[in-house]
Amino acid sequence: MARGRRPYRVLIPMANPRTARDLVLNLEVVLADGRTVQTGHDAIDIGLAHFNLGPLIWGSEGTLGMVTRATLRLLPKPDEIRALAYTFPSLADAVPALRGLGALPVTPYHVTLVDPSHLELLKAVRWTAPEPAAIVLVVLEGPKDEVAEGEKALDAAMQAGGGGKMAADTAKPLWDNRLYEYPMRRIAQGLVICEGIVPLGRLSDALAMTRKLRDTMKMEVGLTGELVDANSVALYPYYLDDETSPLPPARLGFVVEWRRRVMDDLGGHPMGIGLFLAFDGPRMHGNAHRFFRPIKEAMDPGGRINYGKMHEIRTRFSFPGLRRIPLTIARLPLRLLGRLKAITPKRDRFVRKYTEQGGRR
Repeated sequence: MARGRRPYRVLIPMANPRTARDLVLNLEVVLADGRTVQTGHDAIDIGLAHFNLGPLIWGSEGTLGMVTRATLRLLPKPDEIRALAYTFPSLADAVPALRGLGALPVTPYHVTLVDPSHLELLKAVRWTAPEPAAIVLVVLEGPKDEVAEGEKALDAAMQAGGGGKMAADTAKPLWDNRLYEYPMRRIAQGLVICEGIVPLGRLSDALAMTRKLRDTMKMEVGLTGELVDANSVALYPYYLDDETSPLPPARLGFVVEWRRRVMDDLGGHPMGIGLFLAFDGPRMHGNAHRFFRPIKEAMDPGGRINYGKMHEIRTRFSFPGLRRIPLTIARLPLRLLGRLKAITPKRDRFVRKYTEQGGRR
């Protein structure tokens, strides 16, 4: 089982905060010994009851079983969904306006943050993309009359916060293509996304940190984000990379260093974990991480299902030292590769090469 992380994102009203996990009513899961279990019930929402195994399978990062069927909760379609876009000198300048959203009589359905760096990369592959700017995209949903009144209140709040309203025909495509970075893969034949949540009050620091790390490592990086709640923002910096290159993945050092700074310097929380990021598991999950191995050994004692993600890094390489890599040392080679990338004088030029060749690799 691979947990859904990208390329989609489930967008839930801030007034009724749910994650994608909360939309799962039931999963059919095949365990390592061939048995099939149901994590919940197709017709009854058992919520957070102790016998609901859905959160366990979801959070196991694909290490406990294979999902063969899923039953999801459906939400009623609102009368209207209206996207409204506002420009600011920078995303950091939008923080006061974002804080003011909680005082509005209408609760936004979703708030997306678009950094100019994202639009610069998008412009290389889509000439119809908006000109690079710091944009806050706010989406309202509900009855048409309530949405109309909400738009008036939102316009006033954003204007008071220094924002300028964009045309509706610009806002709608931004919403339709929200948090979707994969068209930029065409530029370099590869793209890697980071995820992390930081306090809204540290957004300015997070943006400055990302730009500094981008410049230090001489990489081409874009950034989008979304408001999680009144005090938190999720950021998704991504960088261009040539995944067809036989050279070591030195740019992965950006991911390692960015996640470290999110935790250590900004009081945030990185999101997502996988084969090359398993070493973050203990820090991300804290005291709960000590239960991961006993649960794994109880449900999959033979280690048949995707073992190398949450407890140690296991690979298919037979070379001594690469078959099993302890989490305590797994971070070191990636950090060294990142430092090597930083001291290399050559700066990434994927966009320039792509445009000079007329949009062809």
